[in-house]
Amino acid sequence: MFGIRSFEKNEYDYMKLKNIFFDTEFKNFEMVINKIKNFPVYVTIDIDVFDPSCMQGVGNPEAGGIDFNFFMNKIITGLDKLNNILAIDVVEYAPPYDPSGASGIFTAKIIRELLFVLNKNVKKR
Repeated sequence: MFGIRSFEKNEYDYMKLKNIFFDTEFKNFEMVINKIKNFPVYVTIDIDVFDPSCMQGVGNPEAGGIDFNFFMNKIITGLDKLNNILAIDVVEYAPPYDPSGASGIFTAKIIRELLFVLNKNVKKR
């Protein structure tokens, strides 16, 4: 899990106890991508990973998230290296929290980029 910025103490303690991998700052993203690139992978993007300054319509806004350039340059570039993506989903879009509709447009663009990755990935197989 990458980009999680908010934990309850019990959640944090449980993940540490069970040795569940999480990287709040994407420091190990490339290493993980390289380790899993030939394994079947299910990708889920929880869009509250984005900073609320660019994505307000989420269920759990938390300051300090990523922006679109980071998403394109780090995440999309990394996902392009995977050889066996089984599926991709996007969760946590909450339209009522952004009456301007900008988050919907932003989410659509995220999904479009992920579909490009998925299409390239299918062609690799």
